[in-house]
Amino acid sequence: MFLSNHKSLWLETNITLGMKLFLILSLLALCDAWFWNRRHLPFKRGNLAGKGLEQGSPAGPLKAIVGEIDDLRHDIATLTGRVDELESNFEELVSAIEEQENGYESLEPTAEPSSPGTSDQGSVPSDETAVRALLQRLESRLKEKQSEQKKQVN
Repeated sequence: MFLSNHKSLWLETNITLGMKLFLILSLLALCDAWFWNRRHLPFKRGNLAGKGLEQGSPAGPLKAIVGEIDDLRHDIATLTGRVDELESNFEELVSAIEEQENGYESLEPTAEPSSPGTSDQGSVPSDETAVRALLQRLESRLKEKQSEQKKQVN
């Protein structure tokens, strides 16, 4: 008697059949999306894909993230080493340029006729005269090497 008079709350509400079907399908879609994300999503994202981790393991995505962090640390260490190498190369270049500039200052000017009334003694050679002197030295060395090569060929 009690069972025959008892009506379900589901049947007593003023929800139409279409609304009931919509609610059931929405709930199923949410459950399906949640399970699909739990199984597949961590292995479908960018760098986390293909890491060889077990799909059922809840620590899988965390291991992948830790692996990515370790890779980034290694890349940073490599780049830091390259920066240090570039800094040392830059310092070597600066010291070579300074030595070259000091070498130009130590060159004596070539014997050029000076204008009347001026004296070249004790004057510091200009950049132009230093370059000319260097060019003359290079030309003389080149001529010497060419003559040596001609002697070796003959």
